[in-house]
Amino acid sequence: MVIALAALLIGYFTNRVVYSVGILFAALYVVTAKEWWHELKKDRYLASFALLPLVVFAADLFTNGIGAITQTTFFTKMTLLLLPLFISVWKPKAFEVLRVHYALYILLMVNVFYSFFHFFMDQDQVMEGYKFAKVMKVMSLNDHIRISWLSAIAVVLAIRDISQTETKWSKNLLFAFIIIQVIYLHVLSAKTGLLCLYSSLLIYSIYLSYRSSIKKAIFTVIGLITLPIAAYFLVPSFERRIGYVRWDFSEFLSGAERAGLSDGNRFHSMHAGVSIFKENVQGIGFVNIQDATNQWLMVNKKFLSQTDYILPSSEFLLYAVGGGILGLIILILHFAMPFTYKDIWKDSLFPSIYIPTLITFMYEIHFEGQLSLFVYAFFVFWVYYLAKIKPIH
Repeated sequence: MVIALAALLIGYFTNRVVYSVGILFAALYVVTAKEWWHELKKDRYLASFALLPLVVFAADLFTNGIGAITQTTFFTKMTLLLLPLFISVWKPKAFEVLRVHYALYILLMVNVFYSFFHFFMDQDQVMEGYKFAKVMKVMSLNDHIRISWLSAIAVVLAIRDISQTETKWSKNLLFAFIIIQVIYLHVLSAKTGLLCLYSSLLIYSIYLSYRSSIKKAIFTVIGLITLPIAAYFLVPSFERRIGYVRWDFSEFLSGAERAGLSDGNRFHSMHAGVSIFKENVQGIGFVNIQDATNQWLMVNKKFLSQTDYILPSSEFLLYAVGGGILGLIILILHFAMPFTYKDIWKDSLFPSIYIPTLITFMYEIHFEGQLSLFVYAFFVFWVYYLAKIKPIH
């Protein structure tokens, strides 16, 4: 179990091979545990994870035959079930939860040092990149979207840990971690991380208000309003990123036929996905999505270059295009499953992380890579488990 956890966390940040070793040990841990089937049967949300890879398998099997299974993302998406099962079978105690959190905090701090090291090595070039669609380097194969998302999740976890920590030095360390990560997220200026950070803190402030801590909630809201304004004037990379996003959106909304737009390409890919889905409500299979998208863009968006051809930038659209209306319904049912548990919504932890996560799936495709699905499969289920089970000492 320890080897699996260490390899998963370290491998996610550093090396795909190490991460795969973690997946292997996690699978061995789950398979050798006799209660995994019992865990699967008693938790509706956990069981719904099994449907996500099965949609991919069935869609590609029926549309392309058995030969397509070797090209599909079915095996990658099986970790969507494996990682939540690993947590459920493990049943971490409270002290183990803290160890996982502190391991995450340390790795995220290493990522901060890594990013700023490369930033100061070539500051002028990095800052020039912020005028366009680039950001500074991060770990995890330079996946700034998922790193920023995980950083925002860690901020919420650290806030939670502060409220449950009695020692002053621990509170100070956690507070320092939160401040550093908030600053880092604004310097990095990845939209997904910032959206999750602000929406998580807004939801948290709503819960504070509900619990009669109105003064703290008001201060939190004031902070959420003033923080981005201050960052715009004090953090050059944030100011340049905002400037690029505004220009990108204005170019797209003006109808200008311009290649190379970041958010513009997202909208073009979504347009392609919606059009393909309308013509194939039964689904075209997941292995065919990229080719079908390329063909549509080639015909309908001739001004784009092939480097602008990306998958429909929404997990909802991908499941709709690949698995048809049934695939889309299954994905929605999966995301809706936690809403059937009343207890997990009584505390701020789960909703503060889960609701922002659902928003990101509208414009991101977190399930389409070995490492990219880790944040959802492990840490989003992790906070669900903590809210539902409330591990004891």
